[in-house]
Amino acid sequence: MMDKLRTAPLPLRRKLLLAALAGAAFFLVGLAAIFFSLDTVTALLSGILAIGLAYKTAELYRLIITGHYTDIDGTCIAITQTPLRKYRNVRIIDSQERERTLVLPRQDKIEVGRQYRFYFKASAHKSPAQVQTGSSFIDESLPTDGFLGLEAASDYSNVDTAC
Repeated sequence: MMDKLRTAPLPLRRKLLLAALAGAAFFLVGLAAIFFSLDTVTALLSGILAIGLAYKTAELYRLIITGHYTDIDGTCIAITQTPLRKYRNVRIIDSQERERTLVLPRQDKIEVGRQYRFYFKASAHKSPAQVQTGSSFIDESLPTDGFLGLEAASDYSNVDTAC
């Protein structure tokens, strides 16, 4: 099991580590609130957040160990940003020259013309192409839960460069 975790892509390991550290930080804040100020409300709220992040960490760990994620390689050709939305449409061309539209969070740094590898949950993203329902709000909110992370082409650690 640890070999699968060690060989997992860097963005997935980073997300797992950050979720675990954030959960531990909330747990410690709750303990400090109880011991130093006897503040039960803060302790209760931080405990709820710590439990939620522990669940998220366990789910990410299970996802990485079982390998229920998929990756998509492609070169970004366009980014469409809609005002007042948390997500944006990113159009990529993959190695088979197919154009795909991915819905990604706005905070990820993506540049047109660069090659990226995107990671998605396998069950939430059967086909990486965006599903069109007719409603722009639903189209943008459906596939975003499956997005796990991305890495630039220079960050690929497990790409075979031998021809």
